[in-house]
Amino acid sequence: MVESHDLTVRVRFGAYELDMERATLRKHGIALKLREQSIRVLVALVERPGELVSREELRERLWNDGTFVDFEAGLNTAVSRLRDALNDPAGAARYIETIPKRGYRFIEARLQQDRPVSGSINSEAHTAYLQGHFLVKRHSPANSARALRFFEQAIEADPGYALPYHGAAVVYILDTLLGVLAPLDGMARAESFLNQGLAIQEDSAMLQNTLAMLRMFQWRRQESEKAYRRAIDLEPSNPHPHMMYALHLSYSGRHEEAWKEARGALDTDPVDSMMNFRVVQAAYYARRFDEAIQSSRTAVDLAPEFHPPWSYLAMALLAAGHNEEAWSAAQKARELGCGLPFSEGQFAYVAGRLGNPATARSVIENLTDRRSRGYGPALPIAWAWLGLGDFDSGGRCLEIALHEHEPFLAGADVDPIYDPLRATPEFVRLVRRVGWASGNGLSANRR
Repeated sequence: MVESHDLTVRVRFGAYELDMERATLRKHGIALKLREQSIRVLVALVERPGELVSREELRERLWNDGTFVDFEAGLNTAVSRLRDALNDPAGAARYIETIPKRGYRFIEARLQQDRPVSGSINSEAHTAYLQGHFLVKRHSPANSARALRFFEQAIEADPGYALPYHGAAVVYILDTLLGVLAPLDGMARAESFLNQGLAIQEDSAMLQNTLAMLRMFQWRRQESEKAYRRAIDLEPSNPHPHMMYALHLSYSGRHEEAWKEARGALDTDPVDSMMNFRVVQAAYYARRFDEAIQSSRTAVDLAPEFHPPWSYLAMALLAAGHNEEAWSAAQKARELGCGLPFSEGQFAYVAGRLGNPATARSVIENLTDRRSRGYGPALPIAWAWLGLGDFDSGGRCLEIALHEHEPFLAGADVDPIYDPLRATPEFVRLVRRVGWASGNGLSANRR
């Protein structure tokens, strides 16, 4: 049965339920612990029941962002793990048919069509939205570009369908967070799509959630709080607003509330990479470094190619004094970050702290050169200088980041990376100018 309600699509077959939008699989209502690549294979097959999905198509879906991997072995492993979860051996397949040397097919006869999709959503638009939504969760510029094309296709197919506007806004917010777009440009584009979507459906939890995220990264704390609460009131069981509200609470210094929201979202969707990552952040910003390390290890086990948990694992290990492990995690995060500025900046910070100044300075030179040739965020350069202990140079870069409205300054009042500066008048003024501090953050105690 394919079921659509609250704009979420679930596919049921046998004892299993696949949530197409959240990319989760349950058996008899219990979430299965399955790696992200295996879930992606299943989503790709279920999107086209009864049709051959080639190995090359699956490669594009799973590893299109430049990540180096032994594709044949990686795909075989992903399918093998999926078969184990579905109790579906290749020799007696009930759900996944192997087409030798070509690909796989979801056996259409095994889908239970109890009733048609409810509502009046254009199926072409919704399929394009789901494809874009799935890609945007990969957090890379290449996937963002592909996701945006799907969202634009969905809008063209049905201009009155609200969710693709949310998706397009997320792309522009994400590209800003990745350091691809200048903040004022990226956030303005996101705002344009959000306004269009909200004009269609103001009571959409996902649109309100994205509005809250936009306001959070624009340093508009009260408006962000209002939109998150609105999103949660609209769909209390949707884990996405709870997940993002946890970050808002962390930035506000409300760490116990943040931990509760992050853990609650994770309990709803325990195998989602972003749900796990929010728990990591909640622990890290609260300086519960041992818990951040443990949660990071869980997150990287579930999604080993998702680089943000690796970066936070490195930072938490460094804070806890596990220097050798921190360096190893930082190198892995950098490898997976594929040159993204903030990944580079965190790597350089760890390098500087661990006595590798030449490495850190090389990153500074590279990031500075990028800024001379086009947009590049100043904040990662600040982090690199802080790792080297050059607080004056770091402070100057922070002032540039402030002037350019870099979104991650929303967390300046709680991020441990700024602790050496926290008591300085310049940093206290910076936090005040960002306007995010609620009085509960660390800098509040210095004023």
